[in-house]
Amino acid sequence: SSAVSPVYSAADSNLNQASLAATLNGAPFNSGSPVAAEGAYTLMVSASDTDYHNASKTLNFAIDKTSPAIAVSGVVNGVVYHSSVSIQVVCSELRPYSTSYLLNGEPYVPGQLISKDGSYLFTAEATDKAGNKTIKSVSFSLDSPPPAPVNVKVEARAEGGASLSWQKPETDVAGYRVYKDGVRISAGLNSSTDFYDSAYGNYSAHVYEAKAV
Repeated sequence: SSAVSPVYSAADSNLNQASLAATLNGAPFNSGSPVAAEGAYTLMVSASDTDYHNASKTLNFAIDKTSPAIAVSGVVNGVVYHSSVSIQVVCSELRPYSTSYLLNGEPYVPGQLISKDGSYLFTAEATDKAGNKTIKSVSFSLDSPPPAPVNVKVEARAEGGASLSWQKPETDVAGYRVYKDGVRISAGLNSSTDFYDSAYGNYSAHVYEAKAV
């Protein structure tokens, strides 16, 4: 809100004009004087007539020029996350009126877990009783690692070497990396669900692992 200039008056056929007076937060106040500083105010106006009948009226108001402050934690603008996240919001305002939180245009409850892969836009809006409004938006993405391949099989060949095969865990897979005894043996991303290890020797024990990317 902006500065105000409260005006007061009294009406009575026998008004004692000299009795008309006012205080603002306990200090004498003249009608029409500007009030600009932020804060809460109490205006008290009193008057009496020539027969000493008294009347008074009190008005409470506030001047608030400061918009609400919004702090968002749990996600950072432009970051891609590889595990579930939740958004926390703190709104700082002495005279709050309303708040709203939207995730991709749908109502969101702060602290609610977000686990589905995709792009997200979180918008927080806070309004105070004076009409001051603050809007804060954060965009982020979620791209969780795919689950491990299943049904991994290793078959030793009579002529030497070993064939590996596995089942694709889900559609969101760019490829696979193959490891033997903890050491990567695939040169790049293996796009198929099988791999041949020519270095495998018969009658030897090894641990193979296929990781989805």
